[in-house]
Amino acid sequence: MRIEDLKLPRPVRFKYPAGETLEKIVKGQILDEVRLRVGGTVSSGEYLDVIQYIKLDNGKEIIRFGYYKLKSGAKEDEWRWGSQTTLWDEIPNLKELFAIALTKSWFKDLITPY
Repeated sequence: MRIEDLKLPRPVRFKYPAGETLEKIVKGQILDEVRLRVGGTVSSGEYLDVIQYIKLDNGKEIIRFGYYKLKSGAKEDEWRWGSQTTLWDEIPNLKELFAIALTKSWFKDLITPY
């Protein structure tokens, strides 16, 4: 897949780990996302960090943090989803988590504009 092929909106589906009691497959639409292409180490390739705004088929809205990976030496059309473990949750829960995180100076420094 090429980065240019990541059009919006686009479908998304992912699975819960085996043994979970919730729905096994989550489906929805990625409605918006921000991206940052970053280089890894020489041997690890490149990464495309993303924050995605997703509306699930059940109507819930979530935000997911993840990344795509381009292995070292791979062609530009060989980007693959690399996030095997992501953070995603409903927006009210993320607001609460971020409010708690804002009590930490290291988090405030992270999100304070330059």
